Amino acid sequence: MAAPRGRGFIGSIDGFEASKEDWHNYQRRLEIWMKANKIADEDKVNVFLAMIGASAFEIVTNFVSPEDPSEKQYDELIKILVDYYSSTRNQIALRMAFRKRHQEPQESVASYINELKKLSRHCGYGTELETNLRDTFVGGLCNRRIQAKLLSKGNTLTWKNAREEAMAMEMADKDSGNLQGTAATSSSTTSHASADSNEVSSHKQKGNWNCQQRNCLKCYRCHGEHYPQQVSSHPIKMFQLW
Repeated sequence: MAAPRGRGFIGSIDGFEASKEDWHNYQRRLEIWMKANKIADEDKVNVFLAMIGASAFEIVTNFVSPEDPSEKQYDELIKILVDYYSSTRNQIALRMAFRKRHQEPQESVASYINELKKLSRHCGYGTELETNLRDTFVGGLCNRRIQAKLLSKGNTLTWKNAREEAMAMEMADKDSGNLQGTAATSSSTTSHASADSNEVSSHKQKGNWNCQQRNCLKCYRCHGEHYPQQVSSHPIKMFQLW
């Protein structure tokens, strides 16, 4: 059931669907909505039951049967659903997926970090979460130079430092690549200009051009048989170059 959109309500929320999001996120969104709409504490149970959707409502009803779920405390209902949806997860499979996640070739470090954090959410690492994030992150990096730099820190490397240094090094690599690309383009342009100039000088020194060679040169200004650079400022001399 979607949250009402009538006068006095801010936003809307659909019923919970386990295939689209986890219960933790849905609960947070629902509580934010109730807070934004100033739902009174005495009304929270009824609003909660009315909005969580048919599937979640059935789970709660079956759990408290034969009692009426609307007679329960809000925190009791929350615990029922938290326990239910947590128990349906295979923690071994979740940890395997987390540990196998490596950075994709075109994936940024920031995106890789975000994906690891999502995968680790229900792995049950507890106080060891940041250690596991650090280890999986470093082991899965594509850039071997960044990886080697982080590994050189040894056990002093923290999860926070690992991600900050990796992002900084990635940005430095991108800036360096952009600078090199600009320099290469400038060098190429200069080389072509120099080559054209040398070719003109070489042809000017030769006096035995045949007709076929001369026909290869066409000035886009006057359509004469010479390079554009050789056009004279004098309208008559322009045709006396050859």
